[in-house]
Amino acid sequence: MTRNVIQFSLLLGLSFLTFTTVNAETNTKELRKQAEKAMRNGDFASAEKLWQQVLETNPNNIQNRLALSHVYLKQRKLLNCYEEAEKALKIEPDNARGQALVGATFLAAGNFTSARAFLTSSMVLNPDDSLALGNLALLDFYENRTQDCLIKLRRAQFLSPNEPDYVYAFAQASTRAENYRDAADAYDKFLRIAPATDTDRRDRIKGLIDFLRYLGTQKTLYEISGDVQTTVRGEIISGRPIIKVRVNDNEEPLKFVLDTGSGMTIISDETAKRLNIKPVAEGGMARAVGGGGKFPIVYGFLSSFQIGDARISKVPVFIRKFYSGGEKYDGYIGLSVISKFLTTFDYGNGDFTLIRRGKVEKDRKKAIKSKLAKTEFDNLPRVPLRTTASGFLSGEVKIEDVNVPLNFIIDTGASISVVSSEMFRQTELQKYEKNNTMRVFGAAGVADNVKLLVLPKLALGESSQDKIEAVVLNLDSINETVGFAQAGILGGNFLQKYRVTFDFLNETIVFELTKTRQVLDGKDVILGEVAPKR
Repeated sequence: MTRNVIQFSLLLGLSFLTFTTVNAETNTKELRKQAEKAMRNGDFASAEKLWQQVLETNPNNIQNRLALSHVYLKQRKLLNCYEEAEKALKIEPDNARGQALVGATFLAAGNFTSARAFLTSSMVLNPDDSLALGNLALLDFYENRTQDCLIKLRRAQFLSPNEPDYVYAFAQASTRAENYRDAADAYDKFLRIAPATDTDRRDRIKGLIDFLRYLGTQKTLYEISGDVQTTVRGEIISGRPIIKVRVNDNEEPLKFVLDTGSGMTIISDETAKRLNIKPVAEGGMARAVGGGGKFPIVYGFLSSFQIGDARISKVPVFIRKFYSGGEKYDGYIGLSVISKFLTTFDYGNGDFTLIRRGKVEKDRKKAIKSKLAKTEFDNLPRVPLRTTASGFLSGEVKIEDVNVPLNFIIDTGASISVVSSEMFRQTELQKYEKNNTMRVFGAAGVADNVKLLVLPKLALGESSQDKIEAVVLNLDSINETVGFAQAGILGGNFLQKYRVTFDFLNETIVFELTKTRQVLDGKDVILGEVAPKR
């Protein structure tokens, strides 16, 4: 009798244990389904909590941990993403997706060397890992290998046809390649497959699609005529180069700021109204520095844009309100125009020079035929340029007391340099804060009582300066769209000592020392048009 009771008790215990295990497995499967659904719907906060619950049942499950890491990446919680991927790699060092996630984290943080190493390793382990391939495509995009980027993104879309990130990146790369119809189609596809969670972003894209469709009806854009080389004398106001231009064959000279912080050329709403320049598309709000952090997006189109003897026909532009303090400007010359030339501005004498790319290439061929390896210009020290997803020029700078290199936007349209509030909090730079504050005019309005620092030393390539003033601003609105994090802006108070040449053909910038000018003239500074290209 006693023996039977014991056997029955053992059987009952085993049955209960089996039931409990099955029930736990069922709950885990249900949580996984819910987490995957939340991920597809773009509800990343809920997906994060659900994957955390799943991991509580089995902390050593690599796939679940990598899924949580991916959710963190989607939310740009880069440290969390890295930590979860590293935990998975400790269990399985040769996991391709784990290495891809670490590489993607480094890329988003702006560490290109480490990103390339991990992403390449992931592709060796699994050539069909779409995350690694998609991020290698972004690396190409940022380093201006646009065609290589497009090839990789086509395959990434084939491997993961329902991943909207690759479609969006393909649209951006197609725009840069001036394949406007392809770009419009890709943005349209993005709206169809992406979760409808960000109404403002979708409105921006709808307006952009209309604009791209309009551009697609034009046979060509940025048609260049006139002299192969032209030089005009500009002036410097509040540390910013001001150039006289003519628009739509109008004889009235207009004052435009040379602005490498803007992807597209911009014209003020007042000037557009005066010259009868009508919007061709509009929609959504762009994120920017200053005021409320946003401004409405309105697109226009110029039949001609003339600087000296250089004429550029069919130029797309933004139309918007300007916040420029006491000075009145008609517009900003963006990268979309000056990237067609070898572009130089001399902060010493104000000379602004544009040389057509064809002439630059011809001069280099002559140098080779003359048995010269390089022209005199080619022998000058150069700094590599990267381009963010939103169209900014970015360079790698070093700041004394900060142990790692930092990515800064290189912005001729900003009168003063900037460090991000996040970097200010996380480094030793707080000890360099001054007692006085500044007023900042940005693309989205005016910011008052902005903190001011004096950086002990700042260097870009071989060019360095001591005691550079910089304001502290929240750059989150900028970093939402750039693709890889920007820790600050390199403005006119650094650039003022140089003759600066932007060699877009070789994706480099050249600094030659020139006569120094004083940039700041009071307590107001202007940040130009640091706003996303798209």
